[in-house]
Amino acid sequence: MIKNAQIILLSCFLLFIDNVLSQSTTCRAITFSGAGDRGAWEAGVVMGILNVREPEDYKWQFATGISAGSINAIGMSMFSVGDETSGRDFLEKQWLSITRDDVYVNWKDGPIEGLLFKSGLFDTTPLLNLMTTLVNVTSLLQSDRGFLIGATNIDTGDFNRFNKTDPDICLGVVASSSVPAVFPMITKNGYNYCDGGVSYMTPITDTVRLCYDTGATDVIVDVILMGPLEPMENVSSMHTIEVLMRESSIITKNFHLKDIENVYMAFPNATLNIYTPGQKLPGYILGFQYSAEMIKIGLKDGETQNINQNIKKKQQQQQ
Repeated sequence: MIKNAQIILLSCFLLFIDNVLSQSTTCRAITFSGAGDRGAWEAGVVMGILNVREPEDYKWQFATGISAGSINAIGMSMFSVGDETSGRDFLEKQWLSITRDDVYVNWKDGPIEGLLFKSGLFDTTPLLNLMTTLVNVTSLLQSDRGFLIGATNIDTGDFNRFNKTDPDICLGVVASSSVPAVFPMITKNGYNYCDGGVSYMTPITDTVRLCYDTGATDVIVDVILMGPLEPMENVSSMHTIEVLMRESSIITKNFHLKDIENVYMAFPNATLNIYTPGQKLPGYILGFQYSAEMIKIGLKDGETQNINQNIKKKQQQQQ
């Protein structure tokens, strides 16, 4: 009698475990950092990932981004989960054709007008026109891929998030991409905005949270970061502009580290696959001259890099 009861209890326990395991779900997402014209490198990484993974491993339920990363995120989000190849092809095509004049131009009286009478050195009206032309809002809304970008609210100091239901989402992309002082602030819904990178270089925490909100038990995010996590350079021969650019890269690195650390603190079980440039990229971030070269570099990085940043493994190594 007791033995039969034990068998029944064991059977019930095994059924419970099987039910729990069968209910475990995985959410995959991709997030793009701010990058300027290095968005072309990010597009190349997407191409590389699709080249080496099984389709199930790149069915991103969410695409998120900041600054130039918001452009790549909205490009991917116009296509539903399972149609990542169309998103890849779209990004490649656009980055191969984009020029500086598609993004920004001089004001009528040049940068001096921007410095003295505008809120940015250059006019980004072309970028808004480009986004309005490229973004198929109907496809974006019909797609089942979640989408989120962000910009910094200059009035409040807050980081504001925009999703695909925003009626002015193209303006949101431009706001997210408005590098302070270089590009003018963008007025949206009565507030003034600048580059989301002022607050976060990559919305990693938001992306992980979106995945967990679906009820997923396993969250895997591909993080496309513009810049190595531990850059090292000989600065002894650098002059003023080079030093300023170096200091900017250090600030960017620290932002990246902060974003990653925030995820580890809030969601220690999430897995981050981090991609960074494997070599120095040509030109400068607002040049928009070397997209083809950067796509090739990104493709190689996407194929060869897959740095697992799961905190559990780090903790095990430290013990």
